[in-house]
Amino acid sequence: MGAAVISPRSNSQQPALVANILFSAASLLGLWLIVSILRSGRLK
Repeated sequence: MGAAVISPRSNSQQPALVANILFSAASLLGLWLIVSILRSGRLK
């Protein structure tokens, strides 16, 4: 969430780059969590 808030407000390139990297990492971890929950079969 913090990276998504920082990204549009930053004026220089470095904070935007860090925010984009953190946002990408959080997205990948969230996707990995969803896939592992679906594969475990314990969703029901």
